[in-house]
Amino acid sequence: MSIVSTIQALAATSSRTDKIAILKKADKLFQLFLVAAYDPVVSYGVIQMPDVHGDQETLETISGIILDELLPNLASRKLSGKAAQMAIERVLLKLKAEDADVLRNVIRKDLRCGINTGTINAAIKGLIFEPPYMRCSLKDKSNMKKWKWEDGIISQTKADGMFINAIVGVDGVQWMTRNGQTFPEGSLGKVLNSEALRVLKPNHVYMGELLVIENNTVLPREVGNGALNSVLKGGSFEPDQQPILKVWDVVSVDEWRAGSSVYEYNLRLADCNAIPESQIISTIDTMYVYSTQEAMVHYRQLVANGEEGTILKHPYLLWKDGTSKDAVKLKVEADVDLLVVGFEQGKGKFAEMVGSLTCETADGGIRVNVSGFTDGMRKHITENVDQWVGNKVITVRANDIMEADPVSSLFLPRFVEVREDKDTPDTTAKVFEIFAAACR
Repeated sequence: MSIVSTIQALAATSSRTDKIAILKKADKLFQLFLVAAYDPVVSYGVIQMPDVHGDQETLETISGIILDELLPNLASRKLSGKAAQMAIERVLLKLKAEDADVLRNVIRKDLRCGINTGTINAAIKGLIFEPPYMRCSLKDKSNMKKWKWEDGIISQTKADGMFINAIVGVDGVQWMTRNGQTFPEGSLGKVLNSEALRVLKPNHVYMGELLVIENNTVLPREVGNGALNSVLKGGSFEPDQQPILKVWDVVSVDEWRAGSSVYEYNLRLADCNAIPESQIISTIDTMYVYSTQEAMVHYRQLVANGEEGTILKHPYLLWKDGTSKDAVKLKVEADVDLLVVGFEQGKGKFAEMVGSLTCETADGGIRVNVSGFTDGMRKHITENVDQWVGNKVITVRANDIMEADPVSSLFLPRFVEVREDKDTPDTTAKVFEIFAAACR
């Protein structure tokens, strides 16, 4: 198949399996176009392109000449500015309309046919460089017990947005998601791009979180990420929306491509903290803690303020592709037994059923509405609700205690099981003991 017909076939199916099958049949020329369009480090420095094409049936189709001459000259910035626009226009005027569209999409770094790096490499192993990503451990699989807390451990806000690699060049920035998707050039707006070029070091990759603000307020995750996903697919922000960047790590492009860095985190964090003052690019909120108790206080403060939680990092943490035992997602989780004392009616598709169970400790010091039932369990509870209220003790899994006066609650409570072997729920003091043990 030709390049155009292959792209059309990819766009015509939503099945990843079908896309992989099509890509496996791609010839070498098409593979070169895939690399040109999806290599995460290569950019062409062009946002607006002439909307022109040839008008004769005898015009050319996409060929290797474009790969051998035009794209390398754009990538190296041998062609830039007006010269780049003129060179692109000369080539577009030699192409049929559909081939001209392909060239524009290659320069935009997205062939717009529903594929990404993961899909391409599933079909043609190793064709596209996949962006590295350092994952955090949970505390029970981490080095936390080996840390010298008295020397200070870094505790950072876990921002609730979209992870991003900001790949900074001399005259442009590529914004790449965790799975290798690249935002269309210029789609995040002139303000963020110009600020990134002003305050971030070229030839470095900054890792952080993209958030969206509206009227100087950070939008909730579902709204902000919804806007970002729309832009990622070719949409645009609402007039009052502005993306901002919270940075927490930086390595050189060479280190990033190699998948590791020899520089300890306290040095990399110092580079992040050296970012000049900016309204929309800043280092993630960071503090030092000197005990697990202080770490938990910081975690609870942030949760109480509506944040997702914290990430703990050892100052000597080395950046690498993979899971680090010295970067820890602090997440408290404990099971407690509560008495069912009431219920709330469901909404939407559960309008005729029990929506949640109201549960309490033995002395009523903690009270919370609990859900998370399977459809079968919800049906059973609804049909036997009189047997549940005042009679059943259930195990509830939660992530923290939300202290309040006179009655506290639990953070992210969900149903685990019925304690048929137990008639008495935990006391409030017992619940505090359980969570204190979970924090150690």
